[in-house]
Amino acid sequence: MPTLKDLFEARAHLRGTWIPQSNRKSLLTVGNHPDLHQVQTFNALKEGNKDAVLNTNPTGAGKTLSWVNPTIRSGEWGKGWIVLATYPTKALVEDQYQTIFELFKSYYTSSRWEKHREFRLDEDGRTLTNGEEEYPISERVVQATSDSIEEDTTTTAVKEAYEKALDPSREGLSTIVLTTPDTLTLIAAGLPFDSDETSVLMKFDKIVVDEFHLANPRGKRLLPFHLDVTFNMPSYAQLENLIFLSATPLPEYVERVEKAFETFKVTDKTSAKSKEGTRQILPEAELFVTAREMFTNGEWLAKNIEKVADFYESSGQMLIVLDSVREVDRVYSALEGETRLNPGRIYGWKKVGRSKTIEEADVVVGNTAVEVGVDFNKLNRVISTAYDPTSALQRLGRMRHREEIDGYKIALITTPQVQSSIVKQRQNKNKELKRKELEKILIKELRDVADMPYYELLCAAYAHYLWYDSEEYAGDKPLREMYASRNAETAEKRYSKIVHKHFAEGASRVFGEDWEVSDIWDNAEKIRKQYYQGNHDDRKAYPVLKEMHTFRSTSLSCLILDLQDGEEPIKNYQLHHVLKYCEGYFVKNKREFEEECEQRLNLDKHLRKEIDKNSNHVCAFFVAKTKEYNDSRYYKLKDFAWSTSMGSQWKTPGTISEMWNPSIETNPAMEGTEHIKLDDREILARYVEQPLSDAISEYNLGPYANATQVGKNSTILLWQDGILAEAQIAQEYFKELREE
Repeated sequence: MPTLKDLFEARAHLRGTWIPQSNRKSLLTVGNHPDLHQVQTFNALKEGNKDAVLNTNPTGAGKTLSWVNPTIRSGEWGKGWIVLATYPTKALVEDQYQTIFELFKSYYTSSRWEKHREFRLDEDGRTLTNGEEEYPISERVVQATSDSIEEDTTTTAVKEAYEKALDPSREGLSTIVLTTPDTLTLIAAGLPFDSDETSVLMKFDKIVVDEFHLANPRGKRLLPFHLDVTFNMPSYAQLENLIFLSATPLPEYVERVEKAFETFKVTDKTSAKSKEGTRQILPEAELFVTAREMFTNGEWLAKNIEKVADFYESSGQMLIVLDSVREVDRVYSALEGETRLNPGRIYGWKKVGRSKTIEEADVVVGNTAVEVGVDFNKLNRVISTAYDPTSALQRLGRMRHREEIDGYKIALITTPQVQSSIVKQRQNKNKELKRKELEKILIKELRDVADMPYYELLCAAYAHYLWYDSEEYAGDKPLREMYASRNAETAEKRYSKIVHKHFAEGASRVFGEDWEVSDIWDNAEKIRKQYYQGNHDDRKAYPVLKEMHTFRSTSLSCLILDLQDGEEPIKNYQLHHVLKYCEGYFVKNKREFEEECEQRLNLDKHLRKEIDKNSNHVCAFFVAKTKEYNDSRYYKLKDFAWSTSMGSQWKTPGTISEMWNPSIETNPAMEGTEHIKLDDREILARYVEQPLSDAISEYNLGPYANATQVGKNSTILLWQDGILAEAQIAQEYFKELREE
């Protein structure tokens, strides 16, 4: 009888991964055998003689421990550190909060560390005391995200957490403030209107950027740039170290960090077989590979659900990772209805019952939500799609080596290019494949299309905008006012060198020549003034650069009452997903949404809090009768005056602009679309005279592109995707400008 393996054409033996350990006595709050990278990170942070510490050890290597432990113990040799740590999702912030809080408790309750510390955890389990001073342990780890703040802004919360940490720090107690990269970048870019908030970053002892590979194209470039400005511009900065962590970084990002900062790169060499003084973290596994089109795999697996069930082994656990919620639901439903296995689901929004799902389910079906911050203890089967290099590696990294588990198997669904490269590599290596070799194949064949050099020019123009003109947006101060109060000429030279360090290499690749500091600075000014200032009125000035500056969401979201989900009925969806795939109706406002919930749910305090927390960040309220619509619904944004005026000049750079008061049309019609509130939100868009599929293909925007077709040969590309297309269209104009 055919099995799941028979559906996968290519096969290989995937080698395991071992990392080196240290012979030194443990420096950690838990465990007795530290890995080499943990000891090196501990020492590098304690000495503080490098600008940045870069740890790129694999998934499961304990990178969090490598910086949390010296932070907790910093009071043993001086004041307690105050650290700002960023994680790419709010869910991961919550997971890390629990992990780090338990490490704090472990340190302050363990007799092992008693002689090293002055404080202990009181009998009430809530207070740290040395007999004189008392401080709540709950304030040693603080969440500062929009989900954890009921009043004020996240930037204000970061500032307040820092100020509350000052007195404990002087007594030797450390504090870790957890937030997201967007909040960090907001503060570093000078967006908060309170100038005191912009300076607070300089006062932290350390800043941690964890899982930095997950940042979007803008964040990958601008977060290191903003941190470089913060680190090197002000003379009064207290900031000692930046800490960058990632299990799957792209080589260009590592080079960007190393070029920007004096960096200590922690040892990340691994071996594909056991050696003396090593620890195995990733198992050897049978690898099966096939190529399929993205978003078709949920239905394919559901049709072959008996083979999927046969792939499961009762002594372990199976993980299936797909690319959309619809695919997850389809496979989950097939497992639940057509097999004897006990399935569980993990979504991006689904927090309730996540630990229980992992503990009890035979098969866990999830999307990107399982890539980070989710640990499995008996996983020996993985079926996963692989269309993005870092995402694919994170998914494979969920399968950790466990002494009590054997017979590991991975079924990988990817592109024809990846499959072909694996076959060639396997033939060269006698059917064996090292993890590093697989990593190189995925990075080479699944390149992020936004990593092209033209985007560097736009970032340079944005950096110039920040220096001179960002006050035109809602009163923000330009950076020259923050940093050039004493010697404007010297400050500008210093700033322009930082711009050159981050963006000149990409510009050089565009033009085929090396750019000096003056080249990148002068041309950034020309690009900014000639193409992105133009003759717009004040409200629409610099639409591209303003979009890069405001950090608004890349998609409008919608608050959902999901009548099919008894565990977590209130959640956020992206608006375009609702318009295309959901069956139900929109309601006018928050009040009517609450009334709908009252009729169908026990609207308790928790659910009311969820509604209050999200209602100010959505453009619509939707009651979902079902999660899945059989056929993709057609929808479009209508602003005919805007698209008509743009049609005559669509090839010109600088024509990216804001759509005002667009309406939405769906076919088949969806009830209540007139209640979607787009009237007070400008939508940044780029018009292109092409059908939707052609535009997405030409500008390499990928399957998740924010785009809508407005006519037979007319498409608008929204937000970040509009900017990416704009940068490509403008590239030839940039070349002409340079020649002039």
